[in-house]
Amino acid sequence: MRRLYRTLLLVSLRISSQAMVHPISMNQRHILWVLRPLRGGMKTHVRQLLGNLESVEVEVTVAAPVGPEYVLGRQQPAALGPWVTLPEGYARSPFGFMRALRVLRRTLRNHPPDGCHAHGLAAALLCCASVRALSPVPPVAFTAHNRFAGGPRLLGVLKYLSRDVDLHICAVSDAVRRSLEGVGASMRVIPNGWPAPVEPRSRGGNPCRLLYVGRLVRDKGLDLLVAALDSISSMSWTLQVVGDGPMQTRVQRAVHRRGWANRVSFAGWTDDVLPYYQEADLLVLPSRTEGAGLVISEAMSCGIPVLASEVGGIPEMLDHRRTGWLVPPGDPGSLAEGLAILINDGPLREVLGACAHQEAAAKPRWGDMARKVEGMYREMIKD
Repeated sequence: MRRLYRTLLLVSLRISSQAMVHPISMNQRHILWVLRPLRGGMKTHVRQLLGNLESVEVEVTVAAPVGPEYVLGRQQPAALGPWVTLPEGYARSPFGFMRALRVLRRTLRNHPPDGCHAHGLAAALLCCASVRALSPVPPVAFTAHNRFAGGPRLLGVLKYLSRDVDLHICAVSDAVRRSLEGVGASMRVIPNGWPAPVEPRSRGGNPCRLLYVGRLVRDKGLDLLVAALDSISSMSWTLQVVGDGPMQTRVQRAVHRRGWANRVSFAGWTDDVLPYYQEADLLVLPSRTEGAGLVISEAMSCGIPVLASEVGGIPEMLDHRRTGWLVPPGDPGSLAEGLAILINDGPLREVLGACAHQEAAAKPRWGDMARKVEGMYREMIKD
């Protein structure tokens, strides 16, 4: 990572003296989106935002290391313009970053934007390094989907690269916003939209059907859930795991050692999670860190109670003992205690699920979020 930081700084110094002049369009807002590799909540956010942009003045060119079918499926958003392919590994190596920089600079030269919108920190670094070669430099929005945990070195790189850029940071939760204080940019919170409520079904069966949805990575804490379930293995429960990731083999081996083949199943990754929500009695999100868990809003919209770690943006979405149940992060013992309470108390789960469903019905939808983003674009781009 140090080599990547050094490359970013050298690139910014080189391109600052190689400005390209272009006229700013006064009749149409052309926004260049820069994406990093997408999975899970960020992919849902990007798809929903692009699909809900309604302003006829907005045209979006997307630069991403994945194709449009992967992000959008069969959607054909009215605001979508050209799609530019970036090198797949640009967020992981200086060589990939330099290749992506050349592609993005060529895109900027061929189709100059009125503003740019980066999703994720790696995309924000690439975007800020690229737009500094333009004159005038277009404003840049950076949607931060996760709490910043890169330390002062990486925060300093972002601050340095954006020193001549009108940077607007848009955080998906107040916890994410607080983690980025010190960059010296305009900051605001625009939470993710909520899905439309689904008619809840009657729950409270035996065994209690637990559901985990998310990437199988350390931050999401599936290993903590396995450890917690080990201490309450005598209780009546099953677990459905929806997702994939580098921890999958490790977790599957742990499940096999405990003889849980008939209790724990792995569905892999899917974009259609609704059938799993409809069969679940309790969603468990044992994250060690979290920006704003989209799976919480999805579960609540289906009337499913949620047991989650009290970390990051999660407490902004869940009200303990009213719409969900919160436990300290990184503590399998506390997680096991919460699970024991909710597994044994079906009526309590029903009450929490009903309150969650009512709360979700009153939340802003994805279209409301898109209107706020359009407002940010209007503020960024001075006619």
